[in-house]
Amino acid sequence: SEVKIEDFLAMAWALNNMAELGKEFCGSESRVLVNILQDKSKEYFHNFHCESFQLIRDMLEAESWQSVPIDLAASGGILGIIKTTLVRDAARSGKIYFNSSSAAAIKAQNG
Repeated sequence: SEVKIEDFLAMAWALNNMAELGKEFCGSESRVLVNILQDKSKEYFHNFHCESFQLIRDMLEAESWQSVPIDLAASGGILGIIKTTLVRDAARSGKIYFNSSSAAAIKAQNG
């Protein structure tokens, strides 16, 4: 898509707020504007997901992958693995900070 998702969401937010303001000031629900926004949102996210899946497909085909055995139960299931990965990445980027006990817990969970 040519429009970044952040920009699309900002435009959608602004249009929704304008529709709400119009409703407050003149009682009109701006159904045409709201319907167009819904249609364009569906179209945008359909295209966004198609492009994302194509990128994943291309990456899977281009990269060599090796199976890594993971004990899902010990890691809290797939959600536990995702959470651990997100927390680790946020810590690496400096977006969150840990005290020593939380860092030790993450190290123990990751092995």
